[in-house]
Amino acid sequence: MFGALLVVLGFIIIPTSKDESTISDRRFDYLGIFSFWVGIVCVILDLTVSPAMVYFSSMLFQNVHGYTPFRTSLNYTVHGLGGVFANILFTKVLTKVKSKIAMVNE
Repeated sequence: MFGALLVVLGFIIIPTSKDESTISDRRFDYLGIFSFWVGIVCVILDLTVSPAMVYFSSMLFQNVHGYTPFRTSLNYTVHGLGGVFANILFTKVLTKVKSKIAMVNE
């Protein structure tokens, strides 16, 4: 009952919209649409392929190279430490670089 009352009050109180558009620029952002589409495709690909690649690389290290499971885990630790180092490095570098370089001008 309360929801129906709110709907009726909404029709009465909220003014009807006019046919005038408040948006002055109605162009499409083709680059934005394309980059969004590529990002969605990459996320879907990553979610479907990533688990198989982790198992494949683990089996490669153990069966082909003959590493023990402990040495295989050490191989992945190096990648994690490299990622942490890269994050720290880029954080330090980006504080010194002007952000104007990264902006795209039309």
